[in-house]
Amino acid sequence: MSQAYHAPMLTHPETSGVSMRTEVEGTVAEQASGRVVNDEIWGHIYFRSDMWDVIDTPEFQRLRELKQLGATYYVYPGATHNRFEHSLGVCHLGMEQALKFRAIQKELGLNTFDIKAIGYAGLCHDLGHGPFSHVFENEFLKRAYAQRAVSYRSHHEEHSVKIWHRLIDNNELDIEDAMIKRVSALIESGLDSSPLTGEKSFLGEIIANGRNSVDVDKIDYLKRDARNCNVSISCDLRRLIQHTKVIDNEICFRANNCNNLYQLFHDRGSMHDRVYTHKKGKAVEYMIVDALLAADRAKDYEYSNSITDMDEYLRLDDSLLRRIELERVDESDSHPEMKQAQEIIKRIRKRDLYRYIHEYIVPTRLMADYREVTAEDVVACQKADGSIPGGLRKTLW
Repeated sequence: MSQAYHAPMLTHPETSGVSMRTEVEGTVAEQASGRVVNDEIWGHIYFRSDMWDVIDTPEFQRLRELKQLGATYYVYPGATHNRFEHSLGVCHLGMEQALKFRAIQKELGLNTFDIKAIGYAGLCHDLGHGPFSHVFENEFLKRAYAQRAVSYRSHHEEHSVKIWHRLIDNNELDIEDAMIKRVSALIESGLDSSPLTGEKSFLGEIIANGRNSVDVDKIDYLKRDARNCNVSISCDLRRLIQHTKVIDNEICFRANNCNNLYQLFHDRGSMHDRVYTHKKGKAVEYMIVDALLAADRAKDYEYSNSITDMDEYLRLDDSLLRRIELERVDESDSHPEMKQAQEIIKRIRKRDLYRYIHEYIVPTRLMADYREVTAEDVVACQKADGSIPGGLRKTLW
């Protein structure tokens, strides 16, 4: 966890409301061309014209078609929010925190370039997501490449950077090379291979904190997800942003805010238990992946190969399931995979979901010998002797 500091946090007229906002609004003409969004979480938030230049592009507007929580919508009907509004929220919070640092810590030398870079990174950090939230990247692509015995490594942050570059080129945006490079580094700052270094590397912790994972991305999605799923969380998320300070090039939290930090992780754990890993939601996710795998084989691996072709990748969104469902199938076709995919989707529509059997927490001491559980293991585990092929046995604790 970040180190804590004990100095009192002083208020500053430039750290709130309009006074702080005008630091990056620029000229009167630029202010006139900006627009205000009435966000369900953060209220009225202002974006200047250069941010709208990015927002009003096909690459960014695609985020409207990607639900933030994917299959969770099948369990929580209110979870209709998408990555578009989340990205607006992250941009707003990120710039707000950067402006606070600029106002109260002049020694950091933050300038308009830094603030704008944070804004762009907040907007574009999720451009690389595929359909159905993390399911496409973490489940579908992983299994699709494993079935083909092809090595696979992919992070949506890397796709976000590629699409960020493409967005600029395709829409002929006048953004300098130094800004493009800085934003790319900020987007990837949460990865182990983060290219962000130097005296202002703490800026990477605002959007994607790879050191302790407390960042404005998490703050926005926790509050937004909880609201739309009608689940209560008790952490004062806004206070976490307000009571921070940069020490030794790291974002730190006031010592008396430790309980609030604890509550943040408690709330995140609660959201994982109640929402993100809900057993019915996971059942739908597994069924979506199985449908995608079957359809992918029927389409000569068009979907899994899309990560190497950004033109194809950007055509994918949450409508993919409906497209598969409506695909014409020739009954004489020698490749029945598309029909198989459609049958799985039909089961989802009729809520004939995969059955939940059991969950198993693998003790740390057994992780070295742990292997993937197969269908045969599940069946064998129900036998009286508890034997499992391969030498595994049921263990009681």
